[in-house]
This record gives sequence, C-alpha cells and structure tokens, in this order.
Amino acid sequence: MARMTFFTKRQALGLDIGQAAAKAVLLERSARGVTVLASASFDSRGEGIIGEAELCAEVVAWLGKQGWQKKEVVVGVPQYLASTQVSDFPPSGGKTLGEMVRFETQHLAGLSDESFIYDHRPMPARFGRQNPVLIGFCRESVVRERADALLDAGVNVADFAMTATAIAGAYFHLHPEAFESDTPQLLLDLGAETTTVAVVAGGNVLYTAALAVGVDRLAAAAAPPGGAVPDAPRQPAAEAGGGPGGRGVPAGVAASLLERELRNALETWRSEERPEIGRKQFSKVILSGGGAHLAGLDASLARAFACPAEVLGAADGPGRPPEPRLLTAYGLALHGLGLSQAGISLSTQRVRVQRHRRARFPFLAAAAALLVIFAGLLEVSAYRSLTERQA
Repeated sequence: MARMTFFTKRQALGLDIGQAAAKAVLLERSARGVTVLASASFDSRGEGIIGEAELCAEVVAWLGKQGWQKKEVVVGVPQYLASTQVSDFPPSGGKTLGEMVRFETQHLAGLSDESFIYDHRPMPARFGRQNPVLIGFCRESVVRERADALLDAGVNVADFAMTATAIAGAYFHLHPEAFESDTPQLLLDLGAETTTVAVVAGGNVLYTAALAVGVDRLAAAAAPPGGAVPDAPRQPAAEAGGGPGGRGVPAGVAASLLERELRNALETWRSEERPEIGRKQFSKVILSGGGAHLAGLDASLARAFACPAEVLGAADGPGRPPEPRLLTAYGLALHGLGLSQAGISLSTQRVRVQRHRRARFPFLAAAAALLVIFAGLLEVSAYRSLTERQA
C-alpha cells in the first residue's frame, strides 16, 4: 500500500462508462481510511446516445452537473478491449523487469502494425511461480479516441485502467482476507451486454476475460417465446427458483446460458494454468454489476460451482447500502488513490504528460512562492540599506 505524504492524492473519481450507463464514485483518502463521498449514474441508453463523440459529450456535461469535471478521474477500459497475461519471469540475468516485460508484450502483440499500450504489476510469489508479473495491454487507438475527447472537453483525466483489474482491486480492498486464500475466487461483473470475469487467489489476478453475454441476453433467453422480456425484481436466493419452473429471471435457459459461457472460458484458463491452482475448486463466486440484481442468479451459480455465491457492491454514498453497479467505479477510484492492489495503467502519452505536469505543479508553486518571498526580502534589505545611507 502506498505511503501517505504531503502530496498524496486525497480524492479520486472512478468513471465506469458501460454499454447502457455511466457510473461514477468519488473517494476520499484520510488517516481513518477510504470514504465514499458521493456516487452517481447516467443512463446513456435511455438518452438514445449514438457514437463515441456524442457519448463523451454527454458524460462531460453530466460530470459538470455533478461538479466533478475538475476532479482527477480514472476512466475504465472495458475488458473486451484489453487483455492480460500472467508471466513467471526467470532471474533477470542483467535485464530489468521492464525490459523483460517489453519483450514479452512485443511477442504478445505479434506482427500487428498497431501500437500497443501496456503496463505490468509484480504479484506475490504463489502457486509455483517465483516471479509472477501481471501484464495488461490493449491497442493504443482504443484509448486515444476517448482520452482525447475527454481531455479536449476539460475533464481532468488522470489515468485509464482495465475494468477487470478494477473489480479485483475493489474486492481485495473490501475483503483483505482474500490475500491469505489458497483457493481461487471467481469475480463476475454483469453489464448490459457483456460480463467481465476475473479469477483471483492469494493476492494474484490469475485470469481476466469478457463474455459476450450480459443482462440483455439473459433476460431475452428467459423470456417466453413471443413474450415480453421479463423485468422481475430481485428475490432472496433461498426463494428464487433455479429450475424451469422457478420465478427468477435467469432461471432455466438463462442460467444455463451464463454457466455454459463461463465454463468454456474457465476451461481455457485451467488448461493453461499451473496445476497447483488450476485444478482447485472455486471457494466463492462474487457477483457485481447491474446483473447482480437478477433474481436467483446467485443461487444458480452456487449450485453450478458448488460454492457460496454472494453479491458485492460499493457504498452508494455515506450511510447508504452497497450498490453492486458501482463496484467497478469504486475500484477505478481506488486506482486513482494509489490503493489498488491490482492496478494496471493503460494511459496514452498525452494523459501521462498532463498527469506529470499536475504532479509537478505543487513543487513549482512552492518554488515560485519561495522565489517571491526571497525577492521581497532582498527588496526590503535594499530599502533599509538605502535609507541608512541617506540618513
């Protein structure tokens, strides 16, 4: 965890721009810990927004109404636009970790002519890996368009981070005991059109993915032929039906659809993972996002993976209950405060330059103040000397 200094960031805003809505969480850091100052959401689908430019313009206007346009903002990069890999590097042999990561990233990018943004984060040595490093990367063009639109509109963009690592960072922060677990936990954030997946264990982010199934597809699968898509309220897990006759929205076909997509993705991970952890059963399934409210989903996943399933959210402002839709934005804000244990930065050069300038501004301001004081003292001394000579 980062040390607190005079210039440590005290506030950060996490901005999660999803397919149907934008969510934001403002965090403040103090000696007592982290506090949620405020949160808000913006229904972009309901506004009928089309195109990246229009979306950014509406989000900027929305941030202005909240009074957050000048806050330091960490923006999420959707996981279907980014990738991660865990590499276990050998002893350096004279090479720095950064050089080895750069070589590995170039290999992963292959022969593509596009430029890539990448970052890495060392992880605890666990599960047979001596020097594990989490590498995250994506095409630079993916981030540049949104970064330029937000910066040109005056938004104080501090960084970009992947949504999967933001979810993992939020989970580690809210459940620090997860660092001691030797069994994998499955994190699922269900959005409108996609589901973000992260597998974590012992403080390591072992796997991330994005599934092409979300709340829209689950609700459509649960709808009767020719009928309207159901919009049932969430029921307790014990009451929601998981079979064909159940009352929950994801029951039956929809639950099977999500489980099938998950098992296909997890089978790929297990086939490439080290046996020390890849063969173990999940100890917990964590649900977040708007789809976490679907009735019976937690019970269905608990039966499917033979482990407890629970909904995890971030506090929706001081004194308010946790809200699963805000977990990604909460993790992004933690990243902005330097408190995320899984942070991967995917910023463009322009964002990095502006962040560097802002970081240097307090020192420049202090130097300018000292210069003014020194000049004032010289002027006073010269005035006294001139007065004495005249006398």
